[in-house]
Amino acid sequence: MCQRLYIASTTALPPRRRTGESPHLEIAPLSTEAAGVRRWFSSDATHFAEALASACGCGFPELGDHQARAVSKDEEQTMGALSAYLEGRPGRRYVAELLLCWIGDEGARPEHRREVEIKTLRASGFRFRRSEVLRLRADR
Repeated sequence: MCQRLYIASTTALPPRRRTGESPHLEIAPLSTEAAGVRRWFSSDATHFAEALASACGCGFPELGDHQARAVSKDEEQTMGALSAYLEGRPGRRYVAELLLCWIGDEGARPEHRREVEIKTLRASGFRFRRSEVLRLRADR
């Protein structure tokens, strides 16, 4: 199974290509196959995208069977690239919402919701919970 991180926002989410200088994150428009994921985000979210840490989408640190293992250097760099992409985005109540799930599970209701500041993504050892909508606020 492969991961997919979905992003929702009230403002445009510009695409970002993976390059040799910045290989850890790609942002692409929401695919037709994943359109059903929209219903799990706030009703004011009008822009949606998919974040891929690797070609298949895997590479985001998550809670699960591998909790004993440390967050890898690649995962840390992916989270740094994601937080840099999201920093400075406009948003009064929130900057963006994120949902990590397995490809094919987009129709399953998220089990968790929480709100954090963007700097949480950069914290050492940060891990997503699968099937959680994570609402991001600007750092204070």
